[in-house]
Amino acid sequence: MTHHPAKRPLRVIIIGAGIGGLAAACALRQRGIEVALYERSQKLEEVGAGLQIGPNGVKVLRALGLEDELMRNAFEPFSIMSITWDEGRLRFRQPLKAIAREKFGFNTEPLKDLIHWGDIIDGAQYPTPESAVELAEPATQLALVIEAAPEDGLPARIIPELAYRSLSEMVKLPLVARHLAPLLERHRKSIEILRERIEARDGVIFFDVGDLQLEGYNKFIPYLLHPECVYSVSVLASPVRAKVSLGTNPWNQATADKNLATLAEKFGGGGHPRVSAISFEPGDLPRAREVARELTATLRGK
Repeated sequence: MTHHPAKRPLRVIIIGAGIGGLAAACALRQRGIEVALYERSQKLEEVGAGLQIGPNGVKVLRALGLEDELMRNAFEPFSIMSITWDEGRLRFRQPLKAIAREKFGFNTEPLKDLIHWGDIIDGAQYPTPESAVELAEPATQLALVIEAAPEDGLPARIIPELAYRSLSEMVKLPLVARHLAPLLERHRKSIEILRERIEARDGVIFFDVGDLQLEGYNKFIPYLLHPECVYSVSVLASPVRAKVSLGTNPWNQATADKNLATLAEKFGGGGHPRVSAISFEPGDLPRAREVARELTATLRGK
């Protein structure tokens, strides 16, 4: 007779009752998980600092059913201001949502789908590599046309249409549709090119397409083809520059402990800890290839 251990209920301990800790505790409790929340302060009270919650944080609180309570104890800022550090001089002031709604009567509800996809595309918040590469959604197809269509002034003609057309209607407009089919075909070809050229080893993807002027390829393709890898290094070229790009797999960052901006800065480049690049003169492609190989070896621990 086989004996199976009794299944114990999941219990979670959270250290720290800040916004993150409290939100996590609420989410777990709502899903029936027992939570113990520990905080060194004897009571929750003001500590002399303001707390700013961005749109992504408000979305989480809304999903937890806490938005009404939040708005009873918070306010929407009138604007974002940028001030010079040395003189305290105002550089710019950007009105925010409440001002646009109350002063100008701007209603964001009809643009809900556009705003949703704008957050995903601009913040690279795709749930899977497939959703980032398949380009099956009207929003991702429209983004492809805006970014890659070889027609001057096209984005300026598309943007006004977005004010009153759905995304599915947008991709059917002649000014979009005439570019979409050839761009999707180029996208499919780029997937096959990268499939052939990628060297994936020791958690790092390397590929050189400096001979193909493929700079506009979808940056998520390497991680779709090799989801086991953490980093990518690529060599690209265009008539105006040669370029080395470094990236981190958005869906496999558990062991991503390298600062890619710091690595790029050693060769005159820069960027973000997760994404960076180095530009060279168009005739310096051999040097770009040399640097890319060196960076690949570094990331592979060689």
